[in-house]
Order: sequence, then C-alpha cells, then structure tokens
Amino acid sequence: MMKRILKVVLVALMVVASTIRVDAKSTISQRVQNIIDNMSSTDKVAQMIQADTRWITPEEVAEYKIGSILSGGGAAPSTGNQLNNWVDSANSYQQAVINSGGIPLLYGIDAVHGNNNLYGATIYPHNIGLAAANDQQLVENIGSATASEVRAMGANWTFTPTLGVPHNERWGRTYETFGDDVERVTSLGNAYIKGIEKDGSTLSTAKHYLGEGLTTNGTNQGNVELSERDYNDLINANMDNKIVKEILTPYKKAIDQGVQSIMVSYNSINGKKCHGNKDVLTTLLKEKLGFEGIIISDYNGLDQIENQSSYKDKAIACINAGVDMLMVAEQDGDTPRWKNLYNALVEAVNEDKISEERLNDAVARILTAKENIGLLDDSSKAYANKDAQALFGGQEHRTLARQAVSESLVLLKNDTVKDGQTMMQALENMDNLMVAGSAGDDIGKQCGGWTITWQGSTGNTTKGTTIFSG
Repeated sequence: MMKRILKVVLVALMVVASTIRVDAKSTISQRVQNIIDNMSSTDKVAQMIQADTRWITPEEVAEYKIGSILSGGGAAPSTGNQLNNWVDSANSYQQAVINSGGIPLLYGIDAVHGNNNLYGATIYPHNIGLAAANDQQLVENIGSATASEVRAMGANWTFTPTLGVPHNERWGRTYETFGDDVERVTSLGNAYIKGIEKDGSTLSTAKHYLGEGLTTNGTNQGNVELSERDYNDLINANMDNKIVKEILTPYKKAIDQGVQSIMVSYNSINGKKCHGNKDVLTTLLKEKLGFEGIIISDYNGLDQIENQSSYKDKAIACINAGVDMLMVAEQDGDTPRWKNLYNALVEAVNEDKISEERLNDAVARILTAKENIGLLDDSSKAYANKDAQALFGGQEHRTLARQAVSESLVLLKNDTVKDGQTMMQALENMDNLMVAGSAGDDIGKQCGGWTITWQGSTGNTTKGTTIFSG
C-alpha cells in the first residue's frame, strides 16, 4: 500500500514538474526550462535578435548564437532569386547553427500574398481582394498553400496576416488589410492564421499591433488619438467600449485561436510609440489578453521610440515594454546594426537595466515557438522541405490562385446593352474586347506591392498571366 501511495505521489510530482510557470500567463515545458537554465545572459540576448540575411553571415549567426533571421522585402540571395538559390541560402544558415551545437533558427519572411519574394512563387490576390471574395475556406486554403511554399524555400515564419481595420483610404497600406468591417477582418484574418499554422511547421503573425488604420488623416506610422476614457478602456480590454471592441476583436480571436506571434505597429497611440508602450504590450497583450507567443518588433521598429537619447536606451525601452524579439537590419557605418544591438543589450543586462526575469520571459516564448514547430525535437525540420518543393509554384497552387482571382473580382458597372441583356450576359458572344490602361498587360503592376520587392515594380517581375494575355 505504501509503495502504491509513493508511486502516485511521484507521478503527481512528475506531472507538476512537466510545466514551469514563467509569469502569471505563460506556461512552458520542462525541456524549454532546462534549456533556459543552461543559458548565459548573453545567450538569451542572442535569442532575442532577428537579423536580416543581407547583413549577417551563417558563420556570424552560429558564432553569436542568434535566435532568428529574416529576409526582408527584396532580400533575394546574392546568387539569384530562384527557389534553389533560396534553399541553398536558408539551409546554409541552419546548418551553421546546428553543426555548432546551437538551437535551430526561426526564419521569417514577408509572405503576405503567397511567398511573394521568390520568382515563380504562386501569387494570390492581396487581402483587400480576398475580403471582396469573403470566403473563409478559400482564405484558409491560401494560408496553407502559402505556408507550403514558405517551407519549400527554408523559412518557417510568415509575417502575415494584417489585422488592421482601416478608416481612411489615404493610408497607403489599406490593400494589406481585409477591409474596414471588423467582423470580416476577424473571420478572414483568423482563417488565414488557421491555414498557415495547420500542419504545425510554420508560424503566422498577427500584425500590426495596435490601432493601425486608425491614425489621424490616415498617416502611415502616424498617431491614433483616443480620449482618456477610451485609452483606459483599451488597456483594461473593456470590450463594451465600441472603439476598443473594433481595435481588439481581431487580435482577441487570433489569441484565442493560438496565434504564435504578434508584430508591433510603427504607429503611436496618444503620442506614444507602440514599440515602447508597456501598457499596450505587457499590461494589455500579455496580461489582460493572455498572449503567450512572441511579440516581435517591426523592421527596425525600436529606432522610432521617442524620448531616448541613444540606440541602447531605445533597445532597453523596447524590451522592457514587452517586445520579445527585435527585428534589425542595415548598418551603422561599417558595423551591422544587429551587432550594435547585441552589444547594447549585453551591456544593459550587465548593468541590470533589463532584468533576468524579462529575459527569461522573452526567451521562453521564443523557445516555445521553436518547440511548437518541431525544431527542438528534430533539427532536420529546420531545413527546406523537399516535399513542399515539389508543389512550389505548381498547378495545384495556381488553380487555387485562379479561384481566388475569380471570386475576388468586383463588377463596377453592368449596363443593359442589347435585347434586355446586361453587359456580362452578352459578354461571351462579343467579338471584340478592350483591355484599357497600362496595367492591363503588366504582371508587375497587377501583382502590386510586396511582389519580388517591398513595393513591387512594373514589368515581367515574376511568372504569371496578365489580364490582356489571358
């Protein structure tokens, strides 16, 4: 009897020990906790940096034990922009880290309407077009197909979808949203997330948190003006407040569904940049909404934090506000900015300006995401997926894209033209059709922004059929 009681007690202790609480909201596995326990403070700092591949080599990633890399818009490998070029590049980074005994990398890419940086990838309508289609299953299927083409080239993290609710068409990134209806943004945005994360090998990102599309005059990276009451209701997640409900509903649904990363917006709320706003990032997002994933900065987002005299101080403010991973690119003089950030954060930790508790919270979230997509179980999962390469840019995905284009078409005018028939009814019997405008036979213009390069460009930028040639 005593042996049985002891056995039950031991089993109970094992169950309790299988999860470790980092803070009031976050629960991590024993494996992640063991890794953290064996990391130095500098190792933790390195995990919190995401460096652009244009300014860091595989050897540097391995040497510094960097936790993540990205390829920003237009960041094709120096060898070319074909699938094989990306595969070789991505695998070289993972191999350098794995061979040095390091933790496999999270590799992010802006696959916002297909894996749109790569020549020959399947390009889908932008989110504003998918909003016109308003088909959740279609959007989920596109998310899944996009994740497949992301894994084909070796990335495992997509910076999509955008969950902003635009109120002003002058905001130049309206096309990245699912329109101005919060219910549609919520349903389609979360269908996209479901599709991306369906097979468990790719992270999605709800962005840009918080309030983008609501800035005064539609100014990009501008300011969201809220009354004191509305701001307090926002930080307390008071969903009875109409404004708060609109701003938070897409994110609340995404968190409830299990989205694994959220990207911070460049914009300000009442004059304070979101990247340095602890109310918005820690109190609201982590504590009130219970988000347990990675909070990642936008591209060099920490640079914009106000009222800080140095890059180091901005980095400290950003981390202490609640950002877990800092996305950095470009150079300061001859030194890559990621290296300046690394040195600044190491100094800050040594000076107790960033606590060990804050480091542990950030690193636990990062390692848990890596665990969730299998990188801690099997390092071979970090490499480009060969099965997905067989589907890359292929007929199955292009058929899906054709469906998306067909469903997202918007008919602006349909006059009666002959014998009571409308223009569309008479179309199949017409001998001559006019395709007007310079975009009619330009695949680059028809694909729009975030295609091969950040803002897209004109000309034959990628494989595809224009309206005229079709």
